[in-house]
Amino acid sequence: MAINPLLSIPEQRILVAIRELMAEKPYPPTFREIQKRAGLSSISIVGYHMPTLQEKGYLTYEDGKSRTIQLKKEA
Repeated sequence: MAINPLLSIPEQRILVAIRELMAEKPYPPTFREIQKRAGLSSISIVGYHMPTLQEKGYLTYEDGKSRTIQLKKEA
């Protein structure tokens, strides 16, 4: 995992998990799938960091809807 000084460690782990999961399946992952793949202790950690990743331009998603994540740029 490349270190990006603009992203926290959990944000980096979330992005890596999303990329890996999207490479395996033809649809976006759920927050639970991301949490498990990233090795995070709680699904709420994913929910906490998603708005920040969206604000920073790394992804888009619709809050409250499942499987709406789209990656926009490399971390």
